[in-house]
Amino acid sequence: MAVYLATLTVLSYVVWGPWEGVDPRTFSWWVTSLVLLFHVGVGFVIGRWWAVALPLVWALLSSGAGGYDTPLGIQILFQTFFLWGPALALGVGFAQVLRRIRNDLP
Repeated sequence: MAVYLATLTVLSYVVWGPWEGVDPRTFSWWVTSLVLLFHVGVGFVIGRWWAVALPLVWALLSSGAGGYDTPLGIQILFQTFFLWGPALALGVGFAQVLRRIRNDLP
């Protein structure tokens, strides 16, 4: 949890906050894809459903990171419902299924 919050808060203050709305190259599809994969991995490692709420804390921590026309914390909060939350849920779901398969094996 601490690695998740530290990594994404640094990303918010160093990359997304200062550059949001200024240079679209920093928001290219591959950066978003890497952040989504990071969320899936974190969900898998944590393996508990409470992990889906972590982007809410990230949004709160990133509220002072800036943003071009909308504060970054608000953007993260908005994106939580269709990007970050589902990616975490996917990772948690994989972990839960793997745990059930392991427990069913003799």
